[in-house]
Amino acid sequence: MTNQKCTQFCFAKGLPYAGTEYSSQCFCGSQLATGGVEAAAADCSMACGGNGTQPCGGPNRLTLWKSSQVTGPSVNPGTGNWTSIGCYS
Repeated sequence: MTNQKCTQFCFAKGLPYAGTEYSSQCFCGSQLATGGVEAAAADCSMACGGNGTQPCGGPNRLTLWKSSQVTGPSVNPGTGNWTSIGCYS
């Protein structure tokens, strides 16, 4: 798994949120889960299985991305079509 593969997969499903967890898992959604809060960036320090230079979450932590091309809750725009919005639990 890589962050790029996960974000592409979620975008193809029309979902604005993509998150990688525990090095190899990808999750998609239309909104943040109730109770989801930002966590320390160090909590998302597990390397992606498909690219060891990228962080892919951690145990019960998502490296979370939001697409600006899919309609959903608004966030500040970032570079390109995806914005990293941090580490979430």
